[in-house]
Amino acid sequence: MTHGGYEKRVLEDGVVVCTVASSDHEAMEAWFNDVGEVLTQAREQGKPARLMYDVRNLGLLSAYKVQRFDAMEKRVEDQEQRQLPSDWRVATVVGNPFIANLVNYFISVSVLPEMRHRSRVFANEMEALAWLRGP
Repeated sequence: MTHGGYEKRVLEDGVVVCTVASSDHEAMEAWFNDVGEVLTQAREQGKPARLMYDVRNLGLLSAYKVQRFDAMEKRVEDQEQRQLPSDWRVATVVGNPFIANLVNYFISVSVLPEMRHRSRVFANEMEALAWLRGP
């Protein structure tokens, strides 16, 4: 699915790649809705969910982006409470290795230590895909 500054692809192994290059409302809503659909289908089918968010070309964070990221995180938490299989992962690819390391540090010391096994940030797409496909 392509929506201006947003594209969703499903790789042969089932990894869903969401490439976000625009912060306009239409692109952010399409991304938000796709994530919800992927998580819901995984739960209903009893299958693992593997998502990669490629936000390398998204640009600076706006209040709207922060709100949508927060809503996506809450949607993941809501899915978890509704018996989403524990076998789900989200890899976010950013353009800056320092930012990736900083965010991963915050995840590692967060109050939700299980998130470090489910959500990671990378500056390299191949490393993100390897982690998603790993054990």
